[in-house]
Amino acid sequence: MRGPCGASNAKGRSSTPLAITALVIYLLGGLATFGGLALSIRRWFTVGPSGLASGILMVVAGIVLSMLGVLFMRIVRNRGRR
Repeated sequence: MRGPCGASNAKGRSSTPLAITALVIYLLGGLATFGGLALSIRRWFTVGPSGLASGILMVVAGIVLSMLGVLFMRIVRNRGRR
C-alpha cells in the first residue's frame, strides 16, 4: 500500500512525516552553520571575544545537525526495503 506521496514502509504507513523531519533537521543545521560563520566573522569587527566562541559553537552544532539530518534521511529512505 502506498502513502499519500507514494512512499510507504512494509506495514503500509507513510514515511512522509519522517522525511519532512529529516529535511528540517538538515536545514536547521545549515542555518546554524552559516549563522555561526557570520557570528565568527562579525567578531573581527567588534571588541569582545564572545562572538567568536558563540560562532564556533554554532558552526560545530550546525555541522553535527547537518550530519544527523543526512543520516536520518538515509534511514527513512531505506526504512521500507527488506
